[in-house]
Amino acid sequence: MNAKLLICLFSIGLYTVTMKCPLAIAERSLPQDYIKYPVLVALDSGKTASGFYINNEKGDAYFVTAKHLFFQNGEGGGQVLKGSKALLMSYPREENLKEPILVQLDLAELFSFGYLRAHPEKDVTVVKIGSISGPEGMQSLQFYPGVHLAARVGEPVSSGSLVGAHGDVIRNYEHVAVGNDAFIFGYPVSLGIEDYPQIDFSRPLLRKGVISGKNSEKMSIILDCPVHYGNSGGPVVEVEKFGITETRYFIIGMVSEFIPFDDKWYGIENPLEPQRIENSGYSVVIPMDTILDLIQSTDSTIPSKSEA
Repeated sequence: MNAKLLICLFSIGLYTVTMKCPLAIAERSLPQDYIKYPVLVALDSGKTASGFYINNEKGDAYFVTAKHLFFQNGEGGGQVLKGSKALLMSYPREENLKEPILVQLDLAELFSFGYLRAHPEKDVTVVKIGSISGPEGMQSLQFYPGVHLAARVGEPVSSGSLVGAHGDVIRNYEHVAVGNDAFIFGYPVSLGIEDYPQIDFSRPLLRKGVISGKNSEKMSIILDCPVHYGNSGGPVVEVEKFGITETRYFIIGMVSEFIPFDDKWYGIENPLEPQRIENSGYSVVIPMDTILDLIQSTDSTIPSKSEA
């Protein structure tokens, strides 16, 4: 998998990077900024998934991804980290900058400070990576301990802006409309055949589907859109038409898993072997409400600087 190169070929530097959020209204089929949302996240073990950044009105910046990438169940039901380092790769907002932005996470350090937190029940993890400061038009993102800008060996550190979702483009579960179009973004690195490259795995892939339903009991969203290994953690965007000329785009949640189809052979009384689990073409999305609740609980448990 090409993501292994991301883990091996970088050197670390301490820099600042700006962070901007895209406009919520555009005339094209999909605003260019939205294509910069997805982040490829790779553990030092070689496992990969997708994710995205969020920045709130207080100027705090977070990274969101699937819990099963970073954590596994330990003895007594606690959460144990699967790796020590993770590398995040995304593309800058500036069109003239082609090289990706690489951000390295020291998971153990972030976990010890309380900046890395897993949801107790849902497949969501958030990392508080820093805070945005400075006057309007000259703001920069100051990383917290355990977060560093990185670069591939022989290349400069990117000076581009991270693209993060903001409150203006976030839609809560109750306002998600069944029947609207939706885009999923991410890095489905499991696609394709080994030694027959058809996909540039260093670039995100988009897929379009329909919001098929909502499961109120589990508070989840169902998409008529297949997802694959590597899509987990990626952002989901709902498209809604307002009148004839206006289209708006909203982040509604995070890809969690595909819905399986149990392909059994049935006898008269009992199912017969073989049994095969296939991808049904439907997928489950964890709504932004769950993610924002986890962010709020993360902030409430982080000790103040005087206590740290």
